Amino acid sequence: MHSTLMSMLAIAGAVTAAPLQGRDVSWVDASEVAPWNNTLADGWAGQVVVDYQPYLKVVTGCVPFPVVSEDGKVGTGLKPTGSMSGDCDSSAGQVYARSGWLNNGHWSIMYSWYFPKNQNKDLIPSEGHRHDFQNVIIYFNNDDDDFFHNPPVGVAYSTAVDGTYTKLKPGSDNAPVFQDNTHLYVQYDRASEDPNLHVVSSTGEAGGQQPIVQWSALTDAASRAISTADFGEGVTVPFIDANFQNNIEAGFDAGFFA
Repeated sequence: MHSTLMSMLAIAGAVTAAPLQGRDVSWVDASEVAPWNNTLADGWAGQVVVDYQPYLKVVTGCVPFPVVSEDGKVGTGLKPTGSMSGDCDSSAGQVYARSGWLNNGHWSIMYSWYFPKNQNKDLIPSEGHRHDFQNVIIYFNNDDDDFFHNPPVGVAYSTAVDGTYTKLKPGSDNAPVFQDNTHLYVQYDRASEDPNLHVVSSTGEAGGQQPIVQWSALTDAASRAISTADFGEGVTVPFIDANFQNNIEAGFDAGFFA
């Protein structure tokens, strides 16, 4: 059973063929990107992603939006002007999920949200940028045949600096909060450090859920578009092939198993 499950999960998080870097990307207004319904890998690989889907509470700023349509159209985002939630306070949303193995043999699931802008205050003068991707990574102990039913051993929350994470361990003084050991509670709010741009962090309050799109279930057009689109300086897509493995390695802490 273990080998079968490992094969299914590996397929669900598999690295796809290298994108065509010269391919043109079709950009549309953020409001014109249609959200996907739940789009998951078959079998347990998709079910586990649903079982651990986080609740996201948006305290300030935009709510999550879909970033790419099934036919490969990508949202242009929004200028960081007006109010922090201007033109982005309502959307069905989307959460992007990808599972994968660390080099040390442990398994993880990344959940990522896209926001059309990241702006640190209402009106002017404000700082920020068009487009924002945030993510959390949940790490599991897979030392037995039923590892994905074990409680998570650690959580990493993306910070304002790409590729760096805040790492929390269940059972510690500053532990992540789960509903029934599965659904992680996450909030999106301004960071306390300058320039006070938005990041994700732990919270004790439940937020909302969005339709899930799993990386392995994206259409070819969507995966090519999201992998080749240029979102501007300092903005990277955490779950594409170019970044995913580095991110799950960066979010891991050996102390999760201490």
